[in-house]
Amino acid sequence: MMAASRLLIGLWGASFGVNLFATLGSLVFINCFRSKPIIAMGQPTMLSVLCLGALLHIAATICWVLPGSMCIVDLEPKTMDVLCEIDDWLYFLGSIVIFTVLLCKLYRVHKLTQFRRHRPILASHLLFGPFAVVLSLAVALMAASQILYPTDHSVISIEDVNATTIGGIACQTTDTQTIEFCPVFDGGLWSGHFYFQCVKNIILFLIQIGILVFAWKLRTFNEELGDAKHVMWLIISQKIVGIVCLGLVLWANSEIKEFRYEVYLVGVVAFTVWKFYYVFSTIAFMVFPRIYLVCYELVRGKLPDSVQLYGAGQVHVVVDSDDKQNVTQP
Repeated sequence: MMAASRLLIGLWGASFGVNLFATLGSLVFINCFRSKPIIAMGQPTMLSVLCLGALLHIAATICWVLPGSMCIVDLEPKTMDVLCEIDDWLYFLGSIVIFTVLLCKLYRVHKLTQFRRHRPILASHLLFGPFAVVLSLAVALMAASQILYPTDHSVISIEDVNATTIGGIACQTTDTQTIEFCPVFDGGLWSGHFYFQCVKNIILFLIQIGILVFAWKLRTFNEELGDAKHVMWLIISQKIVGIVCLGLVLWANSEIKEFRYEVYLVGVVAFTVWKFYYVFSTIAFMVFPRIYLVCYELVRGKLPDSVQLYGAGQVHVVVDSDDKQNVTQP
């Protein structure tokens, strides 16, 4: 069991390292090459905030891993309770930041396509307005949740059955291991914590619906400007991976009454994959394509022919095959 525990720690460490490197590298790259047209079209301010939201998720991973480290990291119960609360905060606020930025980004592009003269829609107009309001409401909701129903770590005993030979006779030995972890629903179903979690997930779901609506409306526009297709596939892929991983986690929870270590292992691996993909897919879909185009331009001296740029700050927006207009945005 200890070997498997160390294997899990290695899996967590690898996913943490990859996500941290990808996110910090993307953040530095965006700010170093923000004057490049392909980065400027992607709204570097919003891309930077998107990376900060991903960093909140990475920090949440640390707080989630330590209570479930299976005695490799020995912590006091109160410390583990605090870590579970911090994990809850960082995970929800990171999700709010990521999805709200994507919604604001698409909404800004949607407004730009309305061709309103002398009324620029800057990224700061959305980040310091609607984004700040949504983030403030999220903080208030989290504060109410933690005050009324604080998150505590859970403790279960897992049995690990090993095959062995004693005196030439094949038999089985059972090791019992105490596992401490941050529960998804503290207090079980239909508890106060459960209702707060439902409210938070409904809020995230509504924001994602708004993202998909705008992404669908902008699907025929210039991809370098709107990122509509990237955003759409990001949300869809996250939902698919999330449903698969959630199914495995729910199965593990339903079978955990048998206190088998293998069942616990399946649930933890599924949840780890979900947390890793949540962050990595955000950076991969939204930032990596622009990094590739900038590197392509640096190496070959020009952008690919499929990328349409018309002058400094000028974007070619394709509405349909018969209607083409230029949008100028300083």
